[in-house]
Amino acid sequence: MISLAACNATTSTKTAVTYAAAPAEPEKATRAWMEKTLFDPYSVQSFALSESMKGSVWTGLINKGRVPAWHVCARFNAKNRYGAYTGLKTHVLHFRGETVWVANDVDDIEMHEHKCKGWNPIR
Repeated sequence: MISLAACNATTSTKTAVTYAAAPAEPEKATRAWMEKTLFDPYSVQSFALSESMKGSVWTGLINKGRVPAWHVCARFNAKNRYGAYTGLKTHVLHFRGETVWVANDVDDIEMHEHKCKGWNPIR
């Protein structure tokens, strides 16, 4: 005699998402990131920055998957290696404390487009 039993003991418990404090000076951190990242950071034109917004960033399965993070949207035009301006590009900058942790180019990565959709630049 074979007996099969199944039990459905799944309970859904949602844990509260905890955010660290919002970055106090996101513009300063964004400009520091631009100085480290851009080929010619002194060529930046038409700089615009959004307010800090709550969101999440994908860190990979090994690193807990999605983790809560503050982010800002930054839009600017800067020169590339050839000395030509690239045109206005929008970036999502995710913060860990007061520093930029992860940055994504919205124009190249469609999945981040929603994070900056309809944002109003404050600077």
